[in-house]
Amino acid sequence: MPAATLGGMSVPAVPVPPWLEPWFQVPTRVELASGHHLRPLRAADEGLPGLPVGLDLGAAVAAATARSSFCFGVFDDEERSVLGWVTLDPGAAPYDVEVGWAVAPEQVGTHLAETLGAALPGWATSAWPWTSPRVTRR
Repeated sequence: MPAATLGGMSVPAVPVPPWLEPWFQVPTRVELASGHHLRPLRAADEGLPGLPVGLDLGAAVAAATARSSFCFGVFDDEERSVLGWVTLDPGAAPYDVEVGWAVAPEQVGTHLAETLGAALPGWATSAWPWTSPRVTRR
Protein backbone atom coordinates (compact mmCIF):
# COMPACT_ATOMS: atom_id res chain seq x y z
CA MET A 1 0.00 0.00 0.00
CA PRO A 2 1.53 3.38 -0.95
CA ALA A 3 2.58 5.80 1.75
CA ALA A 4 1.05 9.25 2.17
CA THR A 5 3.00 12.43 2.81
CA LEU A 6 2.30 14.60 5.84
CA GLY A 7 4.38 17.73 6.32
CA GLY A 8 7.18 16.29 4.23
CA MET A 9 7.26 13.04 6.22
CA SER A 10 6.25 9.73 4.74
CA VAL A 11 3.39 8.12 6.63
CA PRO A 12 2.39 4.53 5.87
CA ALA A 13 -1.13 4.30 4.51
CA VAL A 14 -3.58 2.55 6.80
CA PRO A 15 -5.54 -0.23 5.12
CA VAL A 16 -9.25 0.51 4.97
CA PRO A 17 -11.66 -2.39 5.33
CA PRO A 18 -13.43 -3.06 2.03
CA TRP A 19 -16.80 -1.41 1.65
CA LEU A 20 -18.02 -4.40 -0.32
CA GLU A 21 -16.49 -7.82 -0.02
CA PRO A 22 -15.02 -9.14 -3.29
CA TRP A 23 -17.49 -12.04 -3.37
CA PHE A 24 -20.54 -9.75 -3.38
CA GLN A 25 -22.49 -9.71 -6.67
CA VAL A 26 -23.78 -6.21 -7.47
CA PRO A 27 -27.42 -6.30 -8.59
CA THR A 28 -27.74 -5.82 -12.34
CA ARG A 29 -31.48 -5.21 -12.55
CA VAL A 30 -34.15 -4.44 -9.98
CA GLU A 31 -37.84 -4.51 -10.83
CA LEU A 32 -40.03 -1.83 -9.25
CA ALA A 33 -43.74 -2.23 -8.45
CA SER A 34 -44.42 0.67 -10.84
CA GLY A 35 -43.34 -1.47 -13.82
CA HIS A 36 -40.01 0.37 -14.12
CA HIS A 37 -36.59 -1.01 -13.29
CA LEU A 38 -33.20 0.05 -11.93
CA ARG A 39 -29.93 -0.95 -13.51
CA PRO A 40 -26.38 0.32 -13.23
CA LEU A 41 -25.64 3.25 -15.52
CA ARG A 42 -23.08 2.40 -18.19
CA ALA A 43 -20.97 4.29 -20.70
CA ALA A 44 -23.49 3.53 -23.48
CA ASP A 45 -26.06 5.67 -21.61
CA GLU A 46 -24.11 8.84 -22.48
CA GLY A 47 -26.45 11.24 -24.24
CA LEU A 48 -29.70 9.75 -22.96
CA PRO A 49 -32.25 12.38 -21.95
CA GLY A 50 -32.73 12.67 -18.20
CA LEU A 51 -29.17 12.02 -17.04
CA PRO A 52 -28.42 14.14 -13.98
CA VAL A 53 -26.87 17.52 -14.82
CA GLY A 54 -23.16 17.43 -14.09
CA LEU A 55 -22.92 13.65 -13.92
CA ASP A 56 -19.54 12.45 -15.16
CA LEU A 57 -20.72 9.13 -16.51
CA GLY A 58 -17.17 7.90 -17.13
CA ALA A 59 -16.24 8.56 -13.50
CA ALA A 60 -19.44 6.90 -12.28
CA VAL A 61 -18.72 3.78 -14.33
CA ALA A 62 -15.10 3.74 -13.11
CA ALA A 63 -16.25 4.06 -9.48
CA ALA A 64 -18.67 1.16 -9.96
CA THR A 65 -15.91 -0.94 -11.51
CA ALA A 66 -13.71 -0.12 -8.50
CA ARG A 67 -16.71 -0.91 -6.25
CA SER A 68 -16.33 2.39 -4.41
CA SER A 69 -19.66 3.96 -5.44
CA PHE A 70 -22.63 2.99 -7.57
CA CYS A 71 -25.02 4.92 -9.78
CA PHE A 72 -28.20 3.26 -11.03
CA GLY A 73 -30.64 4.62 -13.57
CA VAL A 74 -34.41 4.24 -13.44
CA PHE A 75 -35.88 3.15 -16.77
CA ASP A 76 -39.00 1.91 -18.46
CA ASP A 77 -38.73 -1.15 -20.73
CA GLU A 78 -37.67 0.90 -23.77
CA GLU A 79 -34.77 2.61 -21.92
CA ARG A 80 -34.88 5.68 -24.19
CA SER A 81 -34.46 8.11 -21.30
CA VAL A 82 -33.35 8.12 -17.67
CA LEU A 83 -36.44 8.63 -15.51
CA GLY A 84 -34.52 8.83 -12.24
CA TRP A 85 -31.33 7.75 -10.56
CA VAL A 86 -30.02 6.20 -7.37
CA THR A 87 -26.54 6.57 -5.93
CA LEU A 88 -24.95 4.36 -3.30
CA ASP A 89 -21.89 5.61 -1.43
CA PRO A 90 -20.11 4.60 1.78
CA GLY A 91 -22.02 5.95 4.76
CA ALA A 92 -20.85 7.85 7.80
CA ALA A 93 -21.64 6.33 11.20
CA PRO A 94 -24.18 5.20 12.15
CA TYR A 95 -25.05 4.44 8.51
CA ASP A 96 -23.17 1.89 6.43
CA VAL A 97 -24.47 3.26 3.11
CA GLU A 98 -25.77 6.59 1.83
CA VAL A 99 -28.52 6.04 -0.73
CA GLY A 100 -29.40 9.17 -2.67
CA TRP A 101 -32.21 9.27 -5.19
CA ALA A 102 -34.08 11.59 -7.48
CA VAL A 103 -36.46 11.45 -10.40
CA ALA A 104 -36.48 13.53 -13.56
CA PRO A 105 -38.57 16.72 -13.22
CA GLU A 106 -41.49 15.28 -15.19
CA GLN A 107 -41.62 12.31 -12.77
CA VAL A 108 -41.90 14.36 -9.55
CA GLY A 109 -45.12 13.47 -7.73
CA THR A 110 -45.81 10.39 -9.87
CA HIS A 111 -46.40 6.78 -8.91
CA LEU A 112 -42.83 6.07 -10.04
CA ALA A 113 -41.40 8.58 -7.55
CA GLU A 114 -43.53 7.19 -4.73
CA THR A 115 -42.64 3.59 -5.58
CA LEU A 116 -38.92 4.31 -5.91
CA GLY A 117 -38.70 6.12 -2.59
CA ALA A 118 -40.59 3.36 -0.80
CA ALA A 119 -38.51 0.54 -2.34
CA LEU A 120 -35.00 1.81 -1.61
CA PRO A 121 -34.65 1.16 2.14
CA GLY A 122 -35.64 -2.50 1.71
CA TRP A 123 -33.53 -2.92 -1.41
CA ALA A 124 -30.45 -1.55 0.37
CA THR A 125 -30.80 -4.16 3.11
CA SER A 126 -32.06 -7.16 1.12
CA ALA A 127 -30.11 -7.04 -2.16
CA TRP A 128 -26.96 -5.52 -0.64
CA PRO A 129 -24.94 -6.53 2.44
CA TRP A 130 -25.89 -3.45 4.48
CA THR A 131 -28.02 -3.13 7.59
CA SER A 132 -28.32 0.61 8.24
CA PRO A 133 -28.91 2.68 5.11
CA ARG A 134 -29.54 6.40 5.08
CA VAL A 135 -31.93 7.12 2.20
CA THR A 136 -32.19 10.72 1.04
CA ARG A 137 -34.19 12.23 -1.79
CA ARG A 138 -31.95 14.64 -3.68
